[in-house]
Amino acid sequence: MAKCNRLSWGVVVIGLVVGMYAALCVIYKLDSLLAKWETVREISNFVHKTISANVVDIDIETIGPNFLPRICDNTYATTCGLSGIFGDLRSALEYQASTDNVVFLAGLVDGGYVDFAVNLHIMSIAPHNICNILYIVIDKTTLSTTQQYNMPVYYHNISITNKVVGKYMSPAFREKSKIKLDITEMALSMGFTVLLTDLDMFFRSNPLPSIACGEGCDFAIQDNANNKPGQDLQLNTGFILLKPNQQTIHLYDEIMNESSTFKDDDQVLFNKIVYRNRSAVKMVVLPPEKFCVGKKSNPSHCIVFHANFVAGLQAKKAMLKRHKFWGYGSSKSELYVCKMK
Repeated sequence: MAKCNRLSWGVVVIGLVVGMYAALCVIYKLDSLLAKWETVREISNFVHKTISANVVDIDIETIGPNFLPRICDNTYATTCGLSGIFGDLRSALEYQASTDNVVFLAGLVDGGYVDFAVNLHIMSIAPHNICNILYIVIDKTTLSTTQQYNMPVYYHNISITNKVVGKYMSPAFREKSKIKLDITEMALSMGFTVLLTDLDMFFRSNPLPSIACGEGCDFAIQDNANNKPGQDLQLNTGFILLKPNQQTIHLYDEIMNESSTFKDDDQVLFNKIVYRNRSAVKMVVLPPEKFCVGKKSNPSHCIVFHANFVAGLQAKKAMLKRHKFWGYGSSKSELYVCKMK
């Protein structure tokens, strides 16, 4: 009987030892699993942040630029530095403008026009080391592409009603034109001289030295070269240098005030208000043989070429290709592309 009792207690003790060992194993495995899970979680968070940063994740409240990690080994990056994404217009202008507060404003960049923006950059901006450029982006999904080509960007965080690529005079076209007017007026009010340019352009050289807008000139603008005898010149707002003085700011105030009810496009409105204020503003109309529009059949002597007078993005692209002003997607792109980390 005593022998049986001792045997029973022995079994119990062995069971307890085995149970404790099993429990320790489970705890050890659990701890190991938790550690592994923590590692997985950290890796997952890192990957998520990296992917997000490389695509669209920027802090638009930040005053300074957001830099995406990349290696830019080309002459433009060496001369002008690594580009950034700004969410604040004033800090973007202060960072990108030249020492005399002159800045190129190019836009608007969205999903439909991002290839035109990159083409402008690799064909006209980067080859001439134009550092004081700022691209206005309204579509967050295009940001990674702009940074791949080291393009300084102001991201205008605004809700767009018409997200499609708008044809001329469509609601989308009118809405985006008003955004550009608004940003231009803000830049002028902040004291910056603005060279406003559309994206469907080609510069044979830096156009600034060729723009004769000295003392007494409020703005210099491209001639649409489309007026009939006896008519006022048709001014093209796709390429215009604006000085930040009382006259131009007042001009843009008027344009903004009338833009919501005006039935035609922003260029027609600009012409209407300029000629209404012709005694108050002093303008220089740029020579059309040097600052050419799309009707120019042989633009070999043009400093600036504007691919207008055709309808639709494909037609504009075809025009630029025909004159050998299109390089995006070719070996030319490789000269200025950055390696994203």
